[in-house]
Amino acid sequence: MKDINQQNQVNRRYFLKSAAFLLGSLGLSQFDAFAVPLEHAQMEEGLFACNPLIWRRGDAELEILCVFKKPVVCWVHYGKQPENLNQKTREVRDGMAHVGTIHRIPVANLDPNIPYHYQIEASEVIQLERKDSQFGPKEKSPVFSLKGSQSNQAETSFIVFNDIHETPTSFAELRKLSTINEPEFYVLNGDMVSSMKSEDHFITSVLAPMALLTESTIPVIYSRGNHETWSGHARQITDYMRGVDHPFYYGFRQGPVYMLIMDSGETRSDEDAANWGLIEFDAYRSKQTAWLKEELEKPACRDAKYRIVVTHIPPFYAGKELHAATQYFKEWGDLLNAANISLMLCGHTHKPGIHPSVPGKHNFPIVIGGGPKPGNRTVIQVQANSAKLNLSLIRDDGTSLGNLTV
Repeated sequence: MKDINQQNQVNRRYFLKSAAFLLGSLGLSQFDAFAVPLEHAQMEEGLFACNPLIWRRGDAELEILCVFKKPVVCWVHYGKQPENLNQKTREVRDGMAHVGTIHRIPVANLDPNIPYHYQIEASEVIQLERKDSQFGPKEKSPVFSLKGSQSNQAETSFIVFNDIHETPTSFAELRKLSTINEPEFYVLNGDMVSSMKSEDHFITSVLAPMALLTESTIPVIYSRGNHETWSGHARQITDYMRGVDHPFYYGFRQGPVYMLIMDSGETRSDEDAANWGLIEFDAYRSKQTAWLKEELEKPACRDAKYRIVVTHIPPFYAGKELHAATQYFKEWGDLLNAANISLMLCGHTHKPGIHPSVPGKHNFPIVIGGGPKPGNRTVIQVQANSAKLNLSLIRDDGTSLGNLTV
């Protein structure tokens, strides 16, 4: 059995079958290349289940998600030159290097003005014994790029998907419609799946196609939808997410914008028979109230030119009363209405539209994205600088469903 410290010539055939690697040098004008079958975004050979994905953790830290087919030990090697990856980091839990199939590796203190490059190195753990541990050969990913986040830059841009519902080809098809050449990050605003069936299902539906779309370079924000709380793998979704106490509600500053990601949870009440007595989202949404109050008082939030709330279920405009919306807006509404919020981004209803502010009800516009069916799919793009914020809601046939300037 090969030792973990042995040097091995890595067989990269499985990465060569990855469309993300094949497209790594292509510009956005060549998006037709994303017609490569999505199953090629998953690895047919080797330890890697799919290419890495970058999560945005906060103002100064990114997290690289790596998913493997077998338990591994894993390093991220990174540096300022692709041929000199002279720094390394890994996931450590309570003083011990993590061993498992899912690794969330934080990368902090990156100079936002300098591009970095990184490579994943992993070895299968065959046996862990104090005097007889055994490891498989090292496998390495291609070298990808990343850059640090900058809170005080003059402008920013991002792209929002919502309610994809297990149609992963929609990511690239909708991305083609955006006029943003290279967004600072992507937002997945809930219901990327119709239910959390299994890891393979989540990889196929979300992780692999987003790794392909982002080229393992651009960070992703995940705002949980109600469908991500359904079925047997729902409680494992946090295994893939940001390594913090509450991975689905948090805030961060990006240029002139402060992002407030909030978790609207499951739509139905805790007591609804469909939930089998297994959820407590009312208390969870109430807990976010105290957090929101503190977050809105942070200087980075108060001093931002714009404050944007991202949550899956809209507080209004669903066509019927939704328990989650009624409860959370009773909890959060006064705080948000008093906080000079620039806009709220939502999904859930599959009824796209831009709803202007209604003073005294919601003192900010509410933008709702469409649903998963052709003709109703949408992409939202946001561009902001010190002078103005522009939002466009675009249908999958390229038709503009409205623009908003703040």
